[in-house]
Amino acid sequence: MINSIRLFLVCLFCFTLLSCDNDDDSNVSMDTHPIVGDWLRSDFTEEPLNEFRLIFQDNNEGFRIFLTTTLNGDIGTTTDFNWSISNDILTISDIENETIVTSFEFTASGNLLLPDYSDLEFIRQ
Repeated sequence: MINSIRLFLVCLFCFTLLSCDNDDDSNVSMDTHPIVGDWLRSDFTEEPLNEFRLIFQDNNEGFRIFLTTTLNGDIGTTTDFNWSISNDILTISDIENETIVTSFEFTASGNLLLPDYSDLEFIRQ
């Protein structure tokens, strides 16, 4: 009888141990592409505020943001888009009913170049 109880408890312990999820598994980050992040175009000014940003999220969605200061205050527009990368070609789609296809590269200082989209570099924020 005692041996049966011990065997049952050992089996229960093993089953419980094997069936538990590792909490750390939910925190494992997928390798994200280096383009994921907030990129500020290099011609920004602080006063008056003039910014152009591209924000690439790791779910292949993003935002294009224009901010500018006028005599009437700050004006901004935000446009969402989808993006994908294939064979070192970046495709930004659904941005004001337009699709942008450009190569991309990173400079030695880590800035983003999108030669078929902008002549200016984008600085990671």
